Amino acid sequence: MLTLSTFEIAAAVAVMAAGAAVQGSVGFGLNVVAAPILIQINPDLVPGPLLAAALVMSLMVARRDRSGINRPALTWALAGRLPGATLGVFLLVRVFSDWSLSVFLASVILVGAALSVAPVRLPQGRPVIALGGFVSGVAGTTTGVGGPPMALALQHIPPRQLRGTMSVYFLVGASFSLALLAAWGQFGTRHLVAVGILVPGQLLGYVLSGRLVPVLERGYTRPALLVISVAAALSVLIRALI
Repeated sequence: MLTLSTFEIAAAVAVMAAGAAVQGSVGFGLNVVAAPILIQINPDLVPGPLLAAALVMSLMVARRDRSGINRPALTWALAGRLPGATLGVFLLVRVFSDWSLSVFLASVILVGAALSVAPVRLPQGRPVIALGGFVSGVAGTTTGVGGPPMALALQHIPPRQLRGTMSVYFLVGASFSLALLAAWGQFGTRHLVAVGILVPGQLLGYVLSGRLVPVLERGYTRPALLVISVAAALSVLIRALI
């Protein structure tokens, strides 16, 4: 049974509000912001409860930005996500240590971000989107931070399309990851209290995100995306090294 102090509950709600504000305005970032702090509050809050709670935010943003959903991109992203999530569960349970897997995934994100700002333009198209979904599936299932690889693959689409597409992608992909985690005994009814603690902060964050969207749509979405991706990779590396 999960036991948290009043201060820990307040901290968890606050960090979820901050993460939800980022995700609602950029298209991803809830888990990026929340995972490194939640794991310090209580390791049982990550990854299963965080993934489950994030479904609420994804549903709200998907409804708000449903007109921007890019269905072809979504299809290819999910085609990559499902096998990636399956591999992620296998690696988490059977193969890699948390340290080696975290370092590898953080390195992939950093390389992708570096290529995005390099003079050489990254290729675009269905194979890149599917690859982004695959890496995102591995990362999201093992560390709870699966947004950056997918966001990097979709970084050149308009902001509303990015938010709408990523939200539906998270809804389907995170649900599949949770089902796999449950099948392997990594998520169950014992985690429902943790999910209940994490959900309320997202409602405040969603309201705040509505105020940030007009600002970011002036050309700041892609820079914000890259900054958050690098921050995610560094946070995963720091968690692995300390």
